[in-house]
Amino acid sequence: MEYYAGLDWGESHHDLAVVDDQGRLITHTRLPDNPEGLAHLLAVLAAIRRNRRSIPIGIETGRGLMAAGLLKAGQPVVVLNPTQVANYRSRLAVHRKSQTVATPTCSRTSCVSTGPHTAPRQR
Repeated sequence: MEYYAGLDWGESHHDLAVVDDQGRLITHTRLPDNPEGLAHLLAVLAAIRRNRRSIPIGIETGRGLMAAGLLKAGQPVVVLNPTQVANYRSRLAVHRKSQTVATPTCSRTSCVSTGPHTAPRQR
């Protein structure tokens, strides 16, 4: 089974979502932007990954503590343009009467899982 992750970037915290190759949400967690948050992020990915290969993770920037920590840990990081993610999310949104079901984090995850044409920069 393959897994894909997305990290929604925020000023004080980040939201992580991991899905499997069928698009099922495996986990969603909020992480502070500090060393403890990075440690928790790596622990969550390691628990899901177990003995499998690294989980590709889509993120809006290649800079900062989270991106540096992920790269140092050997996680494949795919830097995604936020505008492209928003456009992709609008195409994927499931519309119900007055509600749109789509989260930014899951959109980043979907971009990573759909292939290199939507996620061009892997570090």
